Amino acid sequence: HSYCLIEDSVILADTDISRHCRLRKVIVDTNCKIPSNFVAGEDPEADAKRFFRTPGGITVISQAMLDAL
Repeated sequence: HSYCLIEDSVILADTDISRHCRLRKVIVDTNCKIPSNFVAGEDPEADAKRFFRTPGGITVISQAMLDAL
């Protein structure tokens, strides 16, 4: 959608990304609904608390993880 910044990321099929999101170095699983103003991949400590982070610094996001927020 409009006004999003997505860098070095993989967005899998049937994912809906709302406006004003920033995603850096993330993998978003299928069928995810990313809410407006969502930010991931910019704060490693915050990402590690909410999502799965690989040793290489990639943040992996699933719908179950988003639902838990």
